[in-house]
Amino acid sequence: MEAEPRGKGVGSEHKKADEGGAWVKLRMRINELEKDKLLLTSNHNQEVCALRAELAALRACAERLEAQRAELCYQLTVAAAEKHSLSERADKDQHALQQEVKERERVVQRLRRRLKEQQEELQENQRREREEERMRKEREERKSREEEELMKTLQSTLEAERTAHLQCQVRGRSLEAALQEAELCGQRLRSGSTEREEELRVERERRSLTEHALQRLQSQLLCCQSELSVAMETERKTTSDLTEQLEEERRRHAHTLTQLQQMIPDAAAKPHGKQSPDVLQRLRSILSSAHFRQEAAQQQILKLQQQNSEHDRQRHEAELRLKEEAAKLRQATAEKQRLEDERERESEQWASERARERAEWASERERERTEWVTKMERERAQWATERERYEKEKERERAEWASERTAMEAESQRVTEESTVHLSFLYSLYQHLLSGCVTHRHYIRRRHIDCGTRLEEAVVHEHPHCIMGNFTWEELCDVITEQVDQLTSDLSTAKEKVSRLLRVCEQRSVCVERLEHSHKCVVSQLKLSRSQCDSLTSDLSESRGEAASFLAACALLAGALRHAHRRLLRLCHMKTLLWWRLQEGVELEQEVRRLADALGGGLPEPGRAVARTRWRRSLWAVLAVTRWQLLVKNNHVVFWFDGVGGAMGVCGFRQEAEPDTGESITVR
Repeated sequence: MEAEPRGKGVGSEHKKADEGGAWVKLRMRINELEKDKLLLTSNHNQEVCALRAELAALRACAERLEAQRAELCYQLTVAAAEKHSLSERADKDQHALQQEVKERERVVQRLRRRLKEQQEELQENQRREREEERMRKEREERKSREEEELMKTLQSTLEAERTAHLQCQVRGRSLEAALQEAELCGQRLRSGSTEREEELRVERERRSLTEHALQRLQSQLLCCQSELSVAMETERKTTSDLTEQLEEERRRHAHTLTQLQQMIPDAAAKPHGKQSPDVLQRLRSILSSAHFRQEAAQQQILKLQQQNSEHDRQRHEAELRLKEEAAKLRQATAEKQRLEDERERESEQWASERARERAEWASERERERTEWVTKMERERAQWATERERYEKEKERERAEWASERTAMEAESQRVTEESTVHLSFLYSLYQHLLSGCVTHRHYIRRRHIDCGTRLEEAVVHEHPHCIMGNFTWEELCDVITEQVDQLTSDLSTAKEKVSRLLRVCEQRSVCVERLEHSHKCVVSQLKLSRSQCDSLTSDLSESRGEAASFLAACALLAGALRHAHRRLLRLCHMKTLLWWRLQEGVELEQEVRRLADALGGGLPEPGRAVARTRWRRSLWAVLAVTRWQLLVKNNHVVFWFDGVGGAMGVCGFRQEAEPDTGESITVR
């Protein structure tokens, strides 16, 4: 009886040591993961700082470009003022230029030829613009198709994330079922129930937080999609408006050309009259407006071409980066799935080991039960043989009561010594079982959230107005000649200004920077969504690890408490058994004293008293036998002693079983 609990205690100590080593390994793994997480957060913060510095540089560049634009506007106003002064000088020199009308007619013919060439060039440009517009539309359609495919891939990734989240919910439900089982096992322990309920509530709150974070990520993706669609619509609207303005300017230019062609032959046919300043002013305004419109149209065409080319390039780069981000997201999901598979395999191994331990414990218990049954049967057979021997040797007990008294005293002393030894051992075992400790764990959760900025710019165009008036044919001819020269000079200056503006536009590339800024905003949003997805996956892995550790701790606690409860029951039973033995020893001592007093109480009288003393002794012997039978029914005590007629013994049998565990204790 003493060896069995000692062996089980040593096994439990080895098991606790193994579990402590596993617990230390898990803590080391958790510390390594936390270090990796800190490194990732530091790298992310460094990238955010670099992006913010680039954003500040881009803003400074935009401010410099705005200052340059204001300077160009000032230069244009200065040029317009100079042009106005030149027109006034031309008015003063008008009388001197009338003599050169014939030469101007030749110039007019040459200009007509140039106008025809320009018309041909304009038609060629229109044809090229139509082709470019058709190509642009095809590119836009192709880009829209590619964007739709990209959106489909993103939606598929989101569906995969949703399925993973549903799997997490299913596993969470399984964890909740396991927790309910742990709670059923821990109903006997009232003190630890409140802590387990608090941890379960924290786990549910974390699950709700992960669900909210996933919903927020989906809403951000939808917002990005809507913003991209709105930007595409605004770009299409601006291009359509600009094309309409260009067509209107072309119609106006053609109308002015037709008016000039109609006016020139009429002026040549009719005589010269008085020139009116209203007509001259009108012609100047018409020509200047046509000139400015033509310049604005050319600039807008160039800007649109540059914007389209840069937009195509930037969109292609954005698509490539989006594909890279999608590939990285797929790799992250694959890594997460691999980790989940490893965790499932570990949980299955742990469950199989636990089942194997339970099977071994059941087999050991069955073996102990069979051994106990065989032992009881053997003891019953021995008791039967001893009882037969007791019936045979019952007649020899009368002559050996004196020697039996000394044997009883020695046996009572031995029983008391054994009881004291057992009591001291049980007290030390009880003190050893009371020395235990429970450790708790605390969990730390950290999150990081970032945000981005956006910039918007607008351009306002103003159109000049025209003035109507009446004039004569002579004045018309003079004005035409003057305006033709001015038109040629203006065309040359316009070409120079256009070339200079083209060089300036090539150097600045404002549209490129704007598109780069929008692309950086999109990349920052993608990085933010990626960081949120990584935080969600890390939170899920942490919650799963915490749930697994919580289940393992509950199982260990339940096993330790069950073992302690079983030991406590055994101690209580052994205590009652010792108390019964003490009571039996006291009762036995009293009975022995009574028998000794009854058997040796009086001396034999001579003569007539001899028969009476014999009768009394026989009566006392019968009474002693009946009392021994009564004692045998409740006690199991064996006394051996040597007498005159040989060896003699008294035996009894008693069996008691535990109602809870089904185990039994035998006293021999």
